[in-house]
Amino acid sequence: MRWIPARWSRKWIRWELWHALVLTLGLWSVRYVAAGAEPAWDTALRMAVAAVAIATVLNVSGWLGGRWIWLLGSIGATVGLAAMFIVTLDRGHGGWEDLIGVLTFLYLLAIGYGCGVLVEMALAIYHWIQRRRDVKS
Repeated sequence: MRWIPARWSRKWIRWELWHALVLTLGLWSVRYVAAGAEPAWDTALRMAVAAVAIATVLNVSGWLGGRWIWLLGSIGATVGLAAMFIVTLDRGHGGWEDLIGVLTFLYLLAIGYGCGVLVEMALAIYHWIQRRRDVKS
């Protein structure tokens, strides 16, 4: 995981911008390509704000040192975007399909983020046990 920036690194700002851009383009592709909706500036702006919020949560987690949280949360977001695209494309263009697609995206994002938190907690416990063993010996 050497390719992921270190804790407190300024590179996270750049990663945040790219992450937000990719999420925004992904959400727009689901809305305007898969769902075939008419482009509207207010909806596009709302999706961009949502993408920036999600990217900010993930990248702040990485900036604070939770690199596994960032990695698994990003994987969850990517899989969630793909699932939302597939659900929206396959099921038609009704209102329920859009809702199911968004809930699928949020569910998979939350699973990825939660798995990242669990991995970070397991690593913290492991390092804590290792330090206690070193102090005793």
